[in-house]
Formats: sequence, structure tokens, C-alpha cells
Amino acid sequence: MNILLLNPPRVKGIPLVREDFCSREAEKGTVYPPLSIAYTASVLENCGHKVVVLDANGEGIDWASTIYRIGKSHPDIIGFWSTNFSLRQDAYFLGKIQQDILVVVTEPIISTTWPKDFLELFPRINVAILGESDIIYPYLVSTIEKGGDLENVKGIAFRSRDRNVKVSPPQIITKDLDRIPIPAYHLLPMHAYRGFLRLPFSNFLASRGCPWSCKFCIRSSIPELEMYKPHLLYRTRSVESVIEELEILVHKYGRKEVIFEDSTFNFNLSRVGQICDGLTRSKLELKWCANVRVDNLNRELLEKLKRAGCWCLRLGMEFASERVLNASSKKIVLEQTLNALKLCKKTGIKIHAFCMWGYPGESVNDVLDTAKLVSRYSTYSFSFSSVVPLPGTPFFSECVQNNLILDWDKYLNKAEWAVEALSARKWMDKPVLTTFDENTHLRLRTEIQKTTKLRMGYILPRLFRIRSLTQLRDVINAYLRLKRTPNLY
Repeated sequence: MNILLLNPPRVKGIPLVREDFCSREAEKGTVYPPLSIAYTASVLENCGHKVVVLDANGEGIDWASTIYRIGKSHPDIIGFWSTNFSLRQDAYFLGKIQQDILVVVTEPIISTTWPKDFLELFPRINVAILGESDIIYPYLVSTIEKGGDLENVKGIAFRSRDRNVKVSPPQIITKDLDRIPIPAYHLLPMHAYRGFLRLPFSNFLASRGCPWSCKFCIRSSIPELEMYKPHLLYRTRSVESVIEELEILVHKYGRKEVIFEDSTFNFNLSRVGQICDGLTRSKLELKWCANVRVDNLNRELLEKLKRAGCWCLRLGMEFASERVLNASSKKIVLEQTLNALKLCKKTGIKIHAFCMWGYPGESVNDVLDTAKLVSRYSTYSFSFSSVVPLPGTPFFSECVQNNLILDWDKYLNKAEWAVEALSARKWMDKPVLTTFDENTHLRLRTEIQKTTKLRMGYILPRLFRIRSLTQLRDVINAYLRLKRTPNLY
């Protein structure tokens, strides 16, 4: 069959990360390859199908050009990946595609929790993938090609011939990740991707799932999710396969920078050490960063990471309040966060801090303390997300039970609530929970930006990355806007 796999255009000109395992705005100045699409394309090619990948997000093309190129490809199936805050745009434009093309979506949060509501909200979508696309797609395409019953395909929601929405049992878990072929990088516009260091760049997965159980996170391995989302179980690739693929990325595709997208790169320190040893032996001269927990770092490990090419670690700090950390089941203490920040600074490894604010029971001072902690340690970069209960997590269930979600009862279709709420989280323009009223929420958003961005540790790296007068103007204007904003606390 002819299959087109689509990473839709950007939203408001901002590149996005759309994956099976997460969805988010790409960090400023970066453009990520669509890794889940590349894995799926590789598997489908191995099955003998003709596959075209259209990375509109990576190429920076608009919807008019995207629809034109889809028409030229004459696909039997369009599979697209979406995020909660681009769903409406993506579904609207895909609705303009001719009706005899089957449209399949992968969206990791809303569709997997309320698949029926999801498909009712987006009538042009025929099938939703409820797990790992590269595992489910071969069965889906084979069944369609043979005219079989989609009820036999595990891990999907779909419209039956009578237009009713049905949900099949969960996908079969694939424990041996080495059996999955490497992503089809040859189908991607590899020249388009750039990382934090403005070098030829790719993202990378050395494991899938997550071994931890933070109750606010959609990627957690917890019993409530394992029953119907087995793909969240933690599994690892062999060290040999990791090094082999990295060598291909460097020698064949000229990559000089990589980000490990694993939920917790430092879960098994022995394995991390083996990966570092392999990178050092192979002399790839690859710059890389990874997501790590703060409670499993030490000086010896950090020095080994740095020798192997690690220049930045992305720390899951979340909150500076011990009370809120306990409430969120993060299973870390503030002292471990401080220790990790100090060790990274001593070792010379840059820090990207993941932080949140607006958790139930969090005070204004708690939020400001987190912002001050980021500022005090001059983290290279950071992300501050306003807390939204993600559907399918224990935290979401708690919020519903305790009436903590604003406007929850106004929506009969819960997928519609999620699209609106998660978009609000993205732009942080209004609260989703009852933690703070709207006025306090907006004041805190401004104060967070002032505290974290009006400092040399944040400004200087961005000045060094400027490549045009337009970028310089944008940086100066953003600085002046914040500087002129009066202190609110």
C-alpha cells in the first residue's frame, strides 16, 4: 500500500515535537526529527509497503504546500502525529483531504484516555493509535490491505462500517527493542534539523517507557496505566545497538549533536557507564544531552558523562517545595536537587531545568522559590509548565474527585475539555486548576519570566547564538518588555 506519514506544519511558526511518547513545543532555535514517524516508516518499509514521510514541521512549510504535496503522493493511508495544542489545526486542514483516504492519528494523551470522545470530536479521523505506532501500524495496514476486520488489530480506536466508534484490546508489548529496525533516517530531511548548539542534530531513544511513578506524568509505569497502556512499561535497548545506531548517525548522516529522549537516562548507572565507554571508544566526538533524575547522580558519573561528550543534562527538578514534591509522588527531596545542581556546575555540565507551578496546595511563595532556585544556579535553559492534570494519570483522577478542575462540568465531551485545557497549559494564559485565581496566575507567570530571564546566565548564551539582525532585535525587544514590567511580588 501507499502510505504517507505526516508531521504537520508548525503552530504560529513554532516548531513542535510530536512523538508517541510526548508532545511539546521545541526549545527555541531547535528543530527535531520526528523519531516515531521514522521508526514507523522503517517497519512499514520492511513489510514491503511504499512509504513517504512528509515532515512539514521540519521543512517549515505551510498547510497549502502540505496539502498540495499530499495530493501529489496519492496515498491510500495518511498517518499523522499530533499534539494536544495543534490538534484542532491539524484535524481542520486534514478535513480538506479527499474522503477516500484513510486518516490515522497518533496523539499520546487524549486519544488514549477517551478514544470514543476523541473520534467523535474529530470526525475526519478514521483510526487512532493507542500505543506504539511502529508496533501497531504493520498489523493495521496488513488488515486494511486484506479487507479484514479492524477489531482484530490491537491498540487502536476506529470507526466501524456503521460509523460507531470501537476500541480494541491493548497492543502486544515488545520487550526486545533490538528487534525493531533503526529509524528510516533516509526518508527525513536531515539537513533541516538543528539542536541547542546549532549543529547537525538528531534525537535518539535508548529505552522506552519509564520506571518511575510520578503521579502527574503520562509516561509513568504505574498499575493504573499498565492495564491498558502496556507500552509505558520500561524497556531498554542493548548497549551495542545504541552505539551502532549512533555511529550511523555520525558517519552516514553527519550528526554532531544528539539528545537522548529517554524518560530517565540514568536509571541504571552501570548501563549508562557502558554507553559512555562505548562512545569514548568509538571516538565519535558527538555532543549530547539527556533527561536525568536528580537523585541518581554523583561526581564520578558526571565526569564520565562529560568525557563521553555530554555537555548538558535535563534535570527533573519540578518544584522547590518539599511539601509539593511529596504530594506529587516525585520521590525526591530538595537536598538531592541542590546536590545535582552543584555537581553539574562543578563538573562544567550545563543544566536544563524542568519545573512546574500551580500544583494543588502550592503557595505563591512556593512558586517564586522554584523560580529563584533556577535563577540562583544560572541554569543554561529551563521550562516552566503550569500544572494541568493529564488525562489517564492518578493526579487527574484526584483532581476530578476533589473538584479541582475549572469548568470540568461544562464539557460533555471530555476530549474537548482536554484540547482546551492542554492548550491553556501550553500558552499558560489561564489557569486550569483552582490553585490560583486567574489574576494571580497571570501575575505569577510574569514574575516567573522576570526572575528567570532577567539575568546574565540566561541572556549571554542567547546572545552568542544570534545569527541575524532579526534575532538580535527579537532578543532585545523581549528583554525590554520584561524589564519594563513592574515587580508584582
